[in-house]
Amino acid sequence: MALAEQVYEHLWTRSSTTCSLLKLTQLDSAQPDVSHAGGITDVIKIASMVDAYDIALAPHSPLGPISLAASLHIDAVAPNAIVQGQLLYRPEAPNYLQDSSYFEYDSEGYIEFQDAPGLGISPFLMKLKKQKLVTRG
Repeated sequence: MALAEQVYEHLWTRSSTTCSLLKLTQLDSAQPDVSHAGGITDVIKIASMVDAYDIALAPHSPLGPISLAASLHIDAVAPNAIVQGQLLYRPEAPNYLQDSSYFEYDSEGYIEFQDAPGLGISPFLMKLKKQKLVTRG
C-alpha cells in the first residue's frame, strides 16, 4: 500500500503509528520537523528508523534560523540525510540572530558546518523574550 512518496513533517514521531506506517508504505523520503517531532534526539532516532527501511531523510525546517540550526546538526550525523529544506530569507522576517553568517552557503548550495558550542548560533535573547518565544534564560 503506497500512500505517498513523502510523509510530511507533522506525521513523524517515534510512535507505534510511525513504525506501522513504515512497514505499510513505500516512501522515498521522510521530512520530520525538529520543532514538532520531539527535538534533535527524537529526529535522530527517526532518521535511524527510516534508514533501516532505506528511506532518505530530508528534514523540514520552516520555522526560522533556530530550528534550521538544529536541523543542520541532525544532517551532520544522519547518514541518510540528502537535503535540508529551509525558507529563503526575507528582509521583513524577524531576525533573532546576532550573526547570520552561519547560514551562508557556497555556490553549490552547501553550508559549512560550524564548530561553535551548542547549535552554533547566538540569538538575541531579549528579542525572543519580547516576542514571548523564550520564557527563561
